[in-house]
Amino acid sequence: MIGRCRRLMRCGALLAAAAVLVPAGASRAVLLDHEYIAAFTQLGRLRMLAQRLSKQNLLYQLHLADQHKLDLFETVKKMNEALDMLRAGNPMVGVPAPPSAEIDAQFHVISRTWAPMETMALASPYDYLRRSREFIDPRNDRGDPLLLVYFDRMAVDLDAEVAKATGLYIGRCKVDGYRRCDLGKASSLQEIGAEKLVKEAVLVFAGMDVEANKARLTQTRAALVEVLFQTGSSPELVDAKAVISEAVDPEKTPQKRPHRAPRSCRCAMTSGNPGAGSSGRSSWSKGDTPKRRTYAGRSISSS
Repeated sequence: MIGRCRRLMRCGALLAAAAVLVPAGASRAVLLDHEYIAAFTQLGRLRMLAQRLSKQNLLYQLHLADQHKLDLFETVKKMNEALDMLRAGNPMVGVPAPPSAEIDAQFHVISRTWAPMETMALASPYDYLRRSREFIDPRNDRGDPLLLVYFDRMAVDLDAEVAKATGLYIGRCKVDGYRRCDLGKASSLQEIGAEKLVKEAVLVFAGMDVEANKARLTQTRAALVEVLFQTGSSPELVDAKAVISEAVDPEKTPQKRPHRAPRSCRCAMTSGNPGAGSSGRSSWSKGDTPKRRTYAGRSISSS
């Protein structure tokens, strides 16, 4: 009896060692329910951060709002952390390593899609256009000297690749027999919609692919309102729905808002101030008439 127990113990130890030595994705590992939820959360966060980075680059290059280059650096850092966590796993927060070779290969595609976007986001204002030439033909930026539409397309491509990885996780989750697999589709939808809403509204305001971005803005607004209705009916959410429905309408003329003194221009745009001098920087003082600049042939307010 004792000898049989010893043999069973040795067999158990050998099986445990073999399980450790099997590389990730080589076996049909069954993930736990909370591991799928953790993966869905990080995938949704990665999609949201991609939209946020595109919005931040847009605002920074057009010198709108109080957007700083350090904000882009911080978002890039968060995106790299989320991607590294998904590719290698993190048991401390329950994020699993890729459970299949197919999912692991998709993360390699995501990394390749992310590389040029990361390079442009980290480039200094003086190297931004030069570094972009590594990825695109300079003849393709007519009407878009700061490559705002191109950067946005990279964000859209990255979002699509991350969505494919989410679909692979959802399919595997259903095969494993879990009930909450569809949460992967809903992860971070509210945050993603909010970031896209601002980005697409600014693209319309800047005159970039106006008709296409108006259509995108209308779709994003409808999707975000639907998400808000599905997530609850608190007064705060009702107010948010009213703001989206009434204020964020591409067919309406924007309401006039009080102007504030913006920072000096850091990008290749022409100033409407005759006294700006050769440096291209404009000066404002309290009570001055708001200055306007142009981008892609359209006047843009600095307020």
